[in-house]
Amino acid sequence: TEESAAKVFGSLDDDNSGTISFDEFSNFMVARRKDTDTQGQLEDSFQAMTGGAEFITEDQLKMILPADQLSQIIENMPVYNDADGNAIGYDYKAWLSSAYN
Repeated sequence: TEESAAKVFGSLDDDNSGTISFDEFSNFMVARRKDTDTQGQLEDSFQAMTGGAEFITEDQLKMILPADQLSQIIENMPVYNDADGNAIGYDYKAWLSSAYN
């Protein structure tokens, strides 16, 4: 829900800037990852960043990744299309699925 996404977003925004910096997101991912990270946990992290959307936009990725990592992700993450076939973002679920299977 939007409420739970807002709660997670608030917990990530350490400096209360209204945005999540790459360092804030990295700290969150490292804390979540440890040695027990699962596909579901990483999916939860993406959902927190996207407000629960089924895809992540390039602008959202730009907020959390440096340029070199952004280009690598964009090259490897499948495009997410809307019902009309328009590319509207990247399919992080398919990307995670391919990484874990």
